[in-house]
Amino acid sequence: MRADTLSEQLIAAPVPADRTGDWADIRARLARLKNAWDRGDAAGYAECFSVDATYVTFVGTVYLGRQDIADCHAALFARFARDTTMFLTVRDVRFHGAATATVLTTGDAAKRPPRPGRGKVQSYTFRRGGTGWECVAFHNTRRSTLMERISYVFDRRFRPLRERTN
Repeated sequence: MRADTLSEQLIAAPVPADRTGDWADIRARLARLKNAWDRGDAAGYAECFSVDATYVTFVGTVYLGRQDIADCHAALFARFARDTTMFLTVRDVRFHGAATATVLTTGDAAKRPPRPGRGKVQSYTFRRGGTGWECVAFHNTRRSTLMERISYVFDRRFRPLRERTN
């Protein structure tokens, strides 16, 4: 049995009290997405996305629509991501009106957990539709801690406000 690899370590404000039900539904969708990944189930993974979703990988490849997402993940699970686990930490949740939310996560898909500060950063845009919350846009970026540190040396304004000290 795998440990829970969908955790929350919010870096911004907590989820507003009047949106906890919506957050529970979105979190359930993320858990479904993560569980499909862990099973290597490309169709199940793609079902978490809208029919017209956009999906950008960390290498910059753009997939358009659920079928495109399913096809590329079938190939991915057959080769490079076979028997991997999705390690996902929710870092931020924001609601933009009644039917749209963004979720920022960190993590990776691997055979063992990524080292702290390593891995990737993902952004999800969710929309509430007739079948509940679904992901309409996803973007994955590899984090470069070395380049972050170098940029911070050149100008402290490159460092996010929450990480600055006086």
